[in-house]
Amino acid sequence: LQMASGDFLILVSLSMKNEEHKKTLIKDYEKLKTEKFKDFLDNIGQKSFQKNVIYTYTQISENIKDRENFGLQELKLGNCKSENEITKEITEFLSSKNKKIFAIHIDLYQESEHLMLVKNLLQNAMDKNQQKKSQHFMIIIHLQRFNAGKTKVTTLFQDWQSNMFDDLNEESTIPLYEYLEDPSFAKL
Repeated sequence: LQMASGDFLILVSLSMKNEEHKKTLIKDYEKLKTEKFKDFLDNIGQKSFQKNVIYTYTQISENIKDRENFGLQELKLGNCKSENEITKEITEFLSSKNKKIFAIHIDLYQESEHLMLVKNLLQNAMDKNQQKKSQHFMIIIHLQRFNAGKTKVTTLFQDWQSNMFDDLNEESTIPLYEYLEDPSFAKL
């Protein structure tokens, strides 16, 4: 359920016949999805070293709001012209005193062939700089709903923590379970 997107609720509501099981799944999903990406950034910023893979439907052109407050340094793979440029950005991050999280954005549909390279560059940087236990690395993989199933992720992230956030800049969520049970526009 942690890796499920908002589409999960639609699938469950339309395809499950057992109402009790349906309600349980939806409630469990909503409990897990109460954490927003901002909360997630705040939490990992206070922990020791972590490697994260984040899947999202947020457009790659959007920047993460309030990134300075989290000590977040972003790099969009599509803006890089060479491997050296990526390595330079990683090195700058590692030498920074006020940056806590390095996030590299990848458009899965257009840049999937570079995913293994990015992972290796990050892994090499981590291996060289093991003394920096307060800095974190994150690969943000941007998905496109209309291209679902057309691109496969062949890179394994066995020792990376994975999460799905439909929208990286989402402020609040509508508790869908209560609307599925008693639909009303007045509640919205």
